[in-house]
Amino acid sequence: MVWFAAACAVISIVAVQALSYQNTFSYLKFEDESIRSVHGIEIELKIPHGFKKTSILNHQPKFHEHPFNVSTAAIYTDDIIIMMHAESVTDHSGFLNYSYLDSIQLAGIGFTTQERCVVISDELLKEARDLGFFQGEGFDFYPAIYMKQFFKTTQDGNYEVVLTYGERVCNCEVMNLDDKFETEFSQRLLQKVNIKYTYTGDYVD
Repeated sequence: MVWFAAACAVISIVAVQALSYQNTFSYLKFEDESIRSVHGIEIELKIPHGFKKTSILNHQPKFHEHPFNVSTAAIYTDDIIIMMHAESVTDHSGFLNYSYLDSIQLAGIGFTTQERCVVISDELLKEARDLGFFQGEGFDFYPAIYMKQFFKTTQDGNYEVVLTYGERVCNCEVMNLDDKFETEFSQRLLQKVNIKYTYTGDYVD
């Protein structure tokens, strides 16, 4: 994608070509106190106290001419959103590759990561199907969102889970401030993002 510099169907900041909206798959499941992926990378995200849930969006976009199945959902408060995307490349091309990103451990699980601040506009919410969906479900992204993303991809490059922790900010100048914002942002992220590997046999292809 534009600011991923490569693969991925996550928070797309360009228009995508939709293949179909009559979908028969869902790679995410809500439990009583968590949401988990069920498509080969089984990660469970606990829902912190006071967070609301969106419904699950299943869609089939096309990125860089590769067809995807994408399930996405989020949990949120007034100012914080945690998004989960579970995706597969349905042409099995191995398109997903984030080796150019930094590596990081989160709850003992290895990810690649990046962070970015995005100024929100009406045009962006129309183009980015996931952001527009979450806006409609109740989270207000305006005027800007500061996000850190965590990518977990299978070795064959065909499946991934992406966790995105975001906080609404007044503007993107926060990225140019001293280390205080980054430190406090990271502390809140670690407090709110509680994940673990799970496997229940609910594999969905």
